[in-house]
Amino acid sequence: MMIAARRHISLAIVLVLIATLGFGLYSGAKTSAQVVAVSANLLDNASFESGTSTGWEGMAGTEAISIVSSPVFEGSYSALVAGRQDEWHGIAQSLLGKLTAGQTYDISASVRLKNASSGRVLLTMQQSDGSGDNYLRVAESPVTDSAWMTLRGSFLYEPADTATSLRLYFEGPEAGIDFYVDDVVVAERAAIDWKAEADARIEQLRKGDVQILVTDEQGRPLSGANVEVQQTRNGFPFGSAMSETVLSNSQYSNFFKDHFNWAVFENESKWYANETSKGNVNYTVADRMMQFAEENDITVRGHTVHWEVEQYQPSWVKSLQGNELRQAMDDRITSVVNHFKGKFVHWDVNNEMMHGSFFKDRLGETIWPYMYQRTKELDPDAKLFVNDYNVISQPGDNDYKLHIQELLSQGAPIDGIGVQGHFGATIDPITVKQRLDNLATLNLPIWISEYDSTQPNENIRADNLEALYRIAFSHPSVEGIMMWGFWAGNHWRGADAAIVNMDWSLNAAGQRYMALMDEWTTNQSGTTSANGQYAFRGFHGTYDVTVSKGNLRTKKSFELEPGSGVLSVAVQLDDSGGEPEPVPTGDLKVQYKAGDINPNDNQFKPHFNIVNTGPAGVPLSELTLRYYFTTDGNDSLVFNCDWAVVGCSNLSGKFVKLDTAAPEADAYLEISFTASAGTLTAGGSTGEIQTRSHNSSWTNFNESNDYSFDSTKTTFANEEKVTLYRNGALVWGNEP
Repeated sequence: MMIAARRHISLAIVLVLIATLGFGLYSGAKTSAQVVAVSANLLDNASFESGTSTGWEGMAGTEAISIVSSPVFEGSYSALVAGRQDEWHGIAQSLLGKLTAGQTYDISASVRLKNASSGRVLLTMQQSDGSGDNYLRVAESPVTDSAWMTLRGSFLYEPADTATSLRLYFEGPEAGIDFYVDDVVVAERAAIDWKAEADARIEQLRKGDVQILVTDEQGRPLSGANVEVQQTRNGFPFGSAMSETVLSNSQYSNFFKDHFNWAVFENESKWYANETSKGNVNYTVADRMMQFAEENDITVRGHTVHWEVEQYQPSWVKSLQGNELRQAMDDRITSVVNHFKGKFVHWDVNNEMMHGSFFKDRLGETIWPYMYQRTKELDPDAKLFVNDYNVISQPGDNDYKLHIQELLSQGAPIDGIGVQGHFGATIDPITVKQRLDNLATLNLPIWISEYDSTQPNENIRADNLEALYRIAFSHPSVEGIMMWGFWAGNHWRGADAAIVNMDWSLNAAGQRYMALMDEWTTNQSGTTSANGQYAFRGFHGTYDVTVSKGNLRTKKSFELEPGSGVLSVAVQLDDSGGEPEPVPTGDLKVQYKAGDINPNDNQFKPHFNIVNTGPAGVPLSELTLRYYFTTDGNDSLVFNCDWAVVGCSNLSGKFVKLDTAAPEADAYLEISFTASAGTLTAGGSTGEIQTRSHNSSWTNFNESNDYSFDSTKTTFANEEKVTLYRNGALVWGNEP
C-alpha cells in the first residue's frame, strides 16, 4: 500500500507480492511450522523478552512503543504500538547488513488489535538501494482484537546494488488503531528438498499394499506363476474444466477421456448459460456433455449454482430487486440442482463470495447460508463447496479461512473447500504448502478446483505444474486437482497457460503432466513365491491382474482404496479360466485402446503405448508394431498420426497385405520409428500414440470383424492381438 503521507517523496515505490507463506490463527502453542531456532533469528529482541523495546523503533518516529505483560502470544512480554497518526505508522527494525543478496528469508509475526474489532495488518520491507526506495509487501492479513493472528511471508533479498536502508515494519490499520506485536522471526530459508519430502508423503498417503495369492483348482498355492499388474484408473481425481468443444472436436474429446478422470463444465452449467432470458431454461449443451462424461466414466463436479460477482449474472437478473430477485434466485437453485441431482457429485454453490456481493447487497447476509441450506435440502448427497481465488496463489488464505468460519457459524452446510490456483509466472511449492496447511486447520476436504499458470516459457510452466501437482497430491487434506483447461485452442488464459499446443502436440508442461501421471500409476510384473504369493505396493485405484502359467491364463479386476491393512486378492488358475494361446513373455509389451468405439464409421483409431519392463533401454528405431484388420473394399488407405508423446514426426505408418488372409485380418498397419525417436528407457514407456486411418474415398469400415479391434478397451490395457517386433523378431503378441 502506498500511504498518502509518503506521496510527496520522489521515490520509486514498488509493491511486489512476494511469495507469501500461509497465515494461521493461533491461540495456543506454536505449531512446528512456526518454530525457528533462536540462533537463526536475525532480529534483535525479537520476542520482547528483555522487557524493553531495544532494537525496535517507530517507522515514523512519532509512534509510542511500550512493552506489556498482557496479552502475550508466548512468553512474558509483547509490544504495544500506539499513537499512530497514519496507516503506515508502526513498529520497525533495521536489517541492514544482516541479509545476503540472492537469499530467501522466511518471516513471521503474531499480531492482535487493541482498540478495534477488526482491521488489516501488513508486514512490509522498506529497501533503499540504487533503484530508489522500495516498499516490498511480505505479508498481510485480517486481524481482530479477540485472538492473535500469525502472519507469515517470505522475502527474496535482491538489492540493485549496495543497500543503504533495509527495515522490516508493521503497518496497515487505520490511524488511531493500536495493535500488539509478538514473536517476530526473520530467518534465512534453509535448503529444503521439497520434492523428496512431498514424495515421502505421497508414498504414505496415496499408496497401499496388496498381496495376491494364486492357487490351483484344488486351492493349493501355485508357485512360479507369472503375475502382471496394471492400474487402469487412478483413484485420485485428476480432472479438468471441460468446454463445449468436447462435443465438436474429436481430438479434444479423445485427449480429455484419455487423460482426465474428473470434469467440471467450464461455463455450460452456469446460470447465464442456462437461462439467457427469464423462464427460458435450457440444459441441452450441458446434458450432452454429461452424456459424454458418463459414457467415458468421468465424474463431474457442478459449477456453479450461483456466482456472487455482479458482472456474471444473467443480463435480465441485474435489474431485479427484492422479492422478484429472491424468487428468481430460488427458482434457479431449484431448477439446476434438481436437474443434475445424482449426476453432479459436487456443487460450487455460490462462486467467489470474497470477490462479489450481488445477492448479499440486495437480499441480506442470510442469503449466503440459505443458498447452501437449500441446495443441501434438494440434493443431500452432493458435497457443497465454497470456491474462490487468490487464496493459495496470493496471501488470501487467512481471509478465506475467516470467511469460511463465518459461513459455518451461520449454519451453511459446507462440505469442502475449493481453492482456485490461477498462478502467474512462478510457483513456490513451500509457500503453497503453507497456505494449504493453514486452510486444512478447518478440517474440511480441500480441492484444487481450478489450476493454471500463465508463463510464456514452457519449461518454467512445466516446473510450475509439477510444483503445484506434487505439493497438492502429497497434501493429506487435498482430495482432487482440477486443471482449468488444457488446449491452447480454447484456454481462457491463452496459449501461455496451456499444456497442449494448438496443433495438439504436447509442450513441456504437457510432457511434465504425462510424466507425473506415469509416475503415479502402478504397472509391474513378477512371479509368485513358493507359497503362491506376489506382493506389491501401488497407487490407489482400479487394477487388472493377469496370472498365467503354461497354457493357463486368467484375469481379475480389483479396487485398491485408501485404508489400513493389506488388501488380499485371491486368484485361482485352472482350466476353466485358462486360455489355450501361449502368453507373450519378455520385457516389451504393447498397450492398446480404441480411440473410436464405433465399428461402422469412416475411420479407425487405434491408440498405442509400448512399455519396457526390462532392465535396459531399447532404441525405438529397432521396433515395429502391427495392428491387424480387414480391408473393406479396394481403396488405398491413408495413415495419420494425430498425436504422440515421442512426436508424430518421429514415426511413420504403412499398410501391408497378408500373404494368406486370416478370418479376421487380411492386412495390417505397421508403425515404425526413426532414430530421432530416441530410446525406450528401462521401466519406461513411449507414452500415448494416437493414430487415425481412412480410405481414400472416405467410405465406411466394418471393424467388428477386425482381429485387433476391441471396442471394450477404452483405457490402455495390454493387447496380445497387436504384435511388436524388434529387429524383425516377434517380442510381443499373437499373430492372427
